[in-house]
Amino acid sequence: FVVLDTVSGTDYLYEWEAAGTSQIVVATSSLGDVTVDRSTTTERTFFADAASTSVLTVTTGSQLDFLAGASTTDFVIASGATTTFAANQTFDMAGVLNNSGTFTIPETSYFNLAGSGVSQNVTTPWPDNVYVTGDHTITAGNTFNNLVTNSGGALTIDTVATTTDLTVNTGSTFTIDSGDTFNLGSIFDVDGTFTNDGTLTFTAEAGDATLTSDASATGDSDTLQTT
Repeated sequence: FVVLDTVSGTDYLYEWEAAGTSQIVVATSSLGDVTVDRSTTTERTFFADAASTSVLTVTTGSQLDFLAGASTTDFVIASGATTTFAANQTFDMAGVLNNSGTFTIPETSYFNLAGSGVSQNVTTPWPDNVYVTGDHTITAGNTFNNLVTNSGGALTIDTVATTTDLTVNTGSTFTIDSGDTFNLGSIFDVDGTFTNDGTLTFTAEAGDATLTSDASATGDSDTLQTT
């Protein structure tokens, strides 16, 4: 069967096999703690509005699709679960990500670390692009692809963490705590404030490093290493 759904003036056309079932959630108020628990992979749940949740959990075998932006505190994706975002949307997470499943966000959408005083104390896979708009501390070893701190955002490394690319935009801060290590594989672009009280390790044989004239960076030279 086919369902035509209109969200914010945009038409979405969905088609399922007869054996499949779907659930479309239309809500703009806070939903509290939400669990998506579908019995088979042919059953899918769609959030058609900018849903707001406290703890959002997608159980094994379940599939959750976001058609519009969303926000949550903690986000749990179980092994065998799938979560997918539509293009040109924003997802704000003000808590901890615990992802053991499949989490897909297209290049045109934004996964933001929002909120304040958040400790990411779980080692987990991340979307390709992670943007920091709040105040987060990485306290468990994690590996990123592309980390970007945006204006007003602050990210602190209080463990051993790794990324391919790092961008510290104007008005944002990035800090490596004393005794901790941050491994950087490729692009290093700083327009904001970069503080290295630990160890910054350049791990790639080739890459770009840029420190603009209005940027601020601190750290002892003996803590800057190349391998």
